[in-house]
Amino acid sequence: MNNLKISLILSTLGTRKNEFIRLIDSLVNQKYKNFEFIVVSQDNHNIINTILSNSPLTFLHIKSNLKGLSRGRNIALKKISGDLFCLTDDDCWYPDDALQRVNDFFCKHENIDVVSYQIFDPESNLYYKQYPLQPFKLNILNVTKCSSIELFIKNSNKINSISFDESFGLGAEYPGSEEIIFLADLLKIRCTIFYLPEIIVFHNIKNLASSKFNNKRMQTALHVFVRLYSRPWGIFLYYMFFLKYLRKVENKISSLFLKFP
Repeated sequence: MNNLKISLILSTLGTRKNEFIRLIDSLVNQKYKNFEFIVVSQDNHNIINTILSNSPLTFLHIKSNLKGLSRGRNIALKKISGDLFCLTDDDCWYPDDALQRVNDFFCKHENIDVVSYQIFDPESNLYYKQYPLQPFKLNILNVTKCSSIELFIKNSNKINSISFDESFGLGAEYPGSEEIIFLADLLKIRCTIFYLPEIIVFHNIKNLASSKFNNKRMQTALHVFVRLYSRPWGIFLYYMFFLKYLRKVENKISSLFLKFP
């Protein structure tokens, strides 16, 4: 098969109207047209419906009063009909050839279940993070560096057995890292996850989540490590991670003082 159908799923509160329109425009401009757009609105349903109805896209709009990013994604996953799916966001957008390149890669590499790409901000001309230059297979240790909107995932019976853990993600008890847990669960059922050094999605860096490590982030990180690696080993790795973070903070503070005579 050389013409895979791609399902783009979006869970949104509908609070970013202009960004959502930009996302839709980038989908309209895709060179590759074999895709579907599934939107789960968890608030501001009428705003979302109006924007979708005014676009030429074929879409499925699901209105839900249940809050939580993982909940919304799980609702959408039950409705996809594509051979692949991706986890889009209302404030990202795509290069015109993004879906074409995704289709071409998966057609040539049928043994790969998930591909993690790169995020780029064309306005600041910066990458979201420091990406490796070479492609490689991901494992339980390095999937922790993946972000939702980088991922394209094969829709197979094996993968359909996995859903997002609704205790994690924005709007949940632990607000973050839902994609890491999802990928770790895929690895447990022996899915192949591959990193490809290609820009697949745009996102403004200034709008990405803050990296400040507050109490809620600390609590979330601890539960993520325990969820991934079991309690004794997970707690140990969490404290190693936290010590590494403290060293980075200490080095930054030291460098500031060194600038003064």
